[in-house]
Amino acid sequence: MKITFPLLICVLLGQLPASAQTVHYITNLFDSGAGSFRSEVGLALPGDTIRFQVTGTITLINGAIVYDKDLVIDGPGMDQLTISGGGQSGVLIVQGHSSWISGLSLVDGQITGNLSNGGAGLFFTGDTLVLDSVRIADCTNSSGGGTIYGGGARIEALRVRMTDCVVENNLLHSAGGSGIAVGPQGGGAYIVADSVRMVHSAFLLNRCWQTNSFAGSVIAEGGGFTLDGAAQLIGCTIDGNTVEARCYYDPVYFAVSTGGGIDAEHNSYLELIDCSVSHNTLVAR
Repeated sequence: MKITFPLLICVLLGQLPASAQTVHYITNLFDSGAGSFRSEVGLALPGDTIRFQVTGTITLINGAIVYDKDLVIDGPGMDQLTISGGGQSGVLIVQGHSSWISGLSLVDGQITGNLSNGGAGLFFTGDTLVLDSVRIADCTNSSGGGTIYGGGARIEALRVRMTDCVVENNLLHSAGGSGIAVGPQGGGAYIVADSVRMVHSAFLLNRCWQTNSFAGSVIAEGGGFTLDGAAQLIGCTIDGNTVEARCYYDPVYFAVSTGGGIDAEHNSYLELIDCSVSHNTLVAR
């Protein structure tokens, strides 16, 4: 991937004047101030690159990192650089543009309460998203009721490309509902895109869980991920994910769970090539 990196950046971000493309270096693990990740993202112009001269964990104490411009975020490796929500906030929110993110982990994000929320590790809405060697793990998205999207990631894009990524141990949980409540969709990730290509990526031990704390039926979808669109998976692993819908008012109401590993929505297209899909679980009771 590193050999083709400059070419793919040009395709992703378009042709920009050389003077407009600046590399910003992260020189510390703080969440504010000169040389911090938050500060340099704020200073960057569209087409710029963020690189890290440090390894370790950046714990966010000022909320999620939010940006709305084309950026390349080039980390040293998912086992070398971690950005953590500290169990207090989401981690990364990208709005309305394209982004290339590589070589880092997004962990311990937590968001609660907003029925339209999604992606405690990564929330992306825009044109093209490229994830290369990115880990999204140990994130929680929870709500008191209604439909919520993506425990680890919520992605709504035209194109998504994922290579050597890991999405693991994320939780999506919705409680409550009245009538028939379609609750959580995508324990690991919720992906809406015209074109998705995943290569050598894994969705492991993610959980999508819906309960009703008062009268209402419950529906939970997609333990590993929920797809709305067209996707090709090559050499990917979908293992140990769980979908659980639990109804406490049976037999008046009911519980439905779908897609222990992958839940493909209506009119979606899914192609699996040399993939392993195993040990995924559906529970409805």
